[in-house]
Amino acid sequence: MNKKSPVPLNENRPLCGVVVYEISEGTLHGKWTVNNSKYIGTIGREVATGGKPGVLEGDYDVEIFHGDTDDEKRIYQGKLKITGLGATYQLEWSSPTGNYSGLGLLTGDNMLVANYWNE
Repeated sequence: MNKKSPVPLNENRPLCGVVVYEISEGTLHGKWTVNNSKYIGTIGREVATGGKPGVLEGDYDVEIFHGDTDDEKRIYQGKLKITGLGATYQLEWSSPTGNYSGLGLLTGDNMLVANYWNE
């Protein structure tokens, strides 16, 4: 797999990614990929805890890992806030290293999220 972006990445262009979450008893288990030069072409894992069972909206503690196995490296620890916006959800991640935003669509026990930020 070619891990280089077909379009040169630069600081003037927002970066984007996708996360697919499985929702279970107030915890979100996610798989993600992004288009930034450091992690392009890889799949990572994310775990958001502290939610209320049966309620998606709320505040979560989140850890994001590079890789999707038990021995992966944690690259991010922070907070995730989910707010309902009609049929969609706004997601806001925050940590000491930056803030990120996304828009999610819910289907059953899964949510697909597109997110974006400036590197």
